[in-house]
Amino acid sequence: MPMRDLVSWTAMITAYEQAEQPDKALLLFQHMQLHGVLSDSVTIVSVASPVGQLGLIKRTKIVHSYAICNGYLKYLSVGNGIIAMLSTFRKEIPRFCYKRIKIDANLCNVLMDMYVKCRDLDTATRLFNDIPPTERNITSWNVLISGYGMHGYGKEALNLFSQMQQTGIKPDHITFTSLLSACGHAGLIDEGRKCFAEMKKHSVSPRVKHYACMVDMLGRAGLLNQAFDMVQQMPIPKNDGVWGALRLACRIHGDTELTELAARNLKVESLAAEIKMVGYVPNLSCVLHDVDDEDKEHILNYHSEKLAMAFGIMKIDPEMSVQVTNHLRICNDCYSAFKFVSYVYGRKVVVRDAYRFHHFQDGTCSCNDYW
Repeated sequence: MPMRDLVSWTAMITAYEQAEQPDKALLLFQHMQLHGVLSDSVTIVSVASPVGQLGLIKRTKIVHSYAICNGYLKYLSVGNGIIAMLSTFRKEIPRFCYKRIKIDANLCNVLMDMYVKCRDLDTATRLFNDIPPTERNITSWNVLISGYGMHGYGKEALNLFSQMQQTGIKPDHITFTSLLSACGHAGLIDEGRKCFAEMKKHSVSPRVKHYACMVDMLGRAGLLNQAFDMVQQMPIPKNDGVWGALRLACRIHGDTELTELAARNLKVESLAAEIKMVGYVPNLSCVLHDVDDEDKEHILNYHSEKLAMAFGIMKIDPEMSVQVTNHLRICNDCYSAFKFVSYVYGRKVVVRDAYRFHHFQDGTCSCNDYW
């Protein structure tokens, strides 16, 4: 782009921030300054989170000072961003950080979240109580419910949920994630089941995080078969969070068979994520079922060849090739995935399908894509 203005610079910084690439966001912000482009309040909000994530105290002070000098602290979004940035250093926020900022429910929510993460639940609770009851929003309740859960106060989290319902505020998916997590950490199995069942009553469809919390809760209690049944009966695609929760529980309680099963499926999810980073795109045309794209991708991940390959990479010595046998012709998606896996992991993968042998190494196949 020959002409880069403030909007284009800020858009790219925001894109890197949303893509969870804080180092690139900060680098672009520095280049923007070198090119003499002045930042505005939107730019400061976008760069505050990456700076905080990277833990760069000097750069944090620069961004904070820049916001003060240019009068951006009058904007609530900037104030929230600055406080969130400073909260990553797990220190008491100096009063000068927010004495120029109008305190409202949204800012209190940010402060509550910070104090919860800094292990100061008492201060977070005081902030919650300081918010006028009529101004408390769903985020206010969610932050404190989550805080009680993180600190092991499951019953207090449930009591707070009851108070929230009495005020007429409807829970959302974040509320139930926090509740289920709180029940899991406090061993409140019956209460957790009840919360999960109540989701339909509140028109909240269970997401993969809710299932992961349920699997974790049942697994912690040693109810491994019930946890596995929960995974098997999921009507939505499973991810590494679900398999990871099952694997950890099985390992703790000594169920080697289920541990290996969970580990194998966890490796499949990990493989898919890693090869995507170097260009792999799932070939959804290989799935003929009338389902949405996310479900099609999930189906592709669990082709028998990929499960076998994941198990081989886990168990076979890195110096040895991974051998996979399939009695059907390899599909286009598995063929592409095997090439990427051989490149990413530096492994030789030999696949015997119904017609021939395929030797995958360094991202290429012995058939030169002629099969």
